Amino acid sequence: MIAGDVSDRTDRMTGMTTVDEHEARASALLATMRETPMIRSNPKHALKRLWDAMTAVFVGEAVLPRLARRVAMQLVGPLLRNVRL
Repeated sequence: MIAGDVSDRTDRMTGMTTVDEHEARASALLATMRETPMIRSNPKHALKRLWDAMTAVFVGEAVLPRLARRVAMQLVGPLLRNVRL
């Protein structure tokens, strides 16, 4: 690897992750989401505030609104198995 190559996982001076590391994590998350069925819940009103808050954060990070909502719903989905609403 060439010194200063952007494919290096961390910057040796700052210890911060590079764009490649973030892209790899995002790709892994999207692959997992594609393999996981979309979870829909009946008591949507109980989760709407959480979905709205998460969606707003994702949109603030330049994620398209429809994708942000889907990501929020899928991330909250596994919590439904452990919580009685």
